[in-house]
Amino acid sequence: MAVVDFQGSLTIRDELGVTATLPFFLEGPDTATLANVRTAIDAIASAADPIIGGQIVEATVTFHPGLPGGIKAVPAAASRVEQTGLFNWSNATTPYKFGIDVPSLANSKISGGKVNLADADVEAFIDIFEAAIGVFTAVTAGYDPLVALLDVALTFRKHRKSLTRSSKEVGAS
Repeated sequence: MAVVDFQGSLTIRDELGVTATLPFFLEGPDTATLANVRTAIDAIASAADPIIGGQIVEATVTFHPGLPGGIKAVPAAASRVEQTGLFNWSNATTPYKFGIDVPSLANSKISGGKVNLADADVEAFIDIFEAAIGVFTAVTAGYDPLVALLDVALTFRKHRKSLTRSSKEVGAS
């Protein structure tokens, strides 16, 4: 059976209007349908939404599908896309980690300065990448299947240009 590989991403906006992306890679059978792709996107967005403070505003996979119902309509107060959770997975083919950087990680998902792996929403996000997503398997950028979560780091990624554009005040002359 032949396989089909694709890259997708979720675009996340914080309360200041700054956006960042959460990229992912999937692999599935060549018999996969657009409905299968949609199911995978919905599952990933629904698993990511509870662990971020920002708002998912777009999903991208060569085409732009809509988002699932039930996710937040506006970013949470104090959400910042610069505050990220870097989830690192092992794979069966190479010795290298593959990281999925989640922008705008919600403050409620942090405990003691670390991502709270015991949080049910964080566990669900991890599970979505370690199990089949419909007919798809989560893979690395080289399309090697993800095996197990190795570690998670609380990180901060600068988005200064976007922040400057969204927060610039024009003075009266």
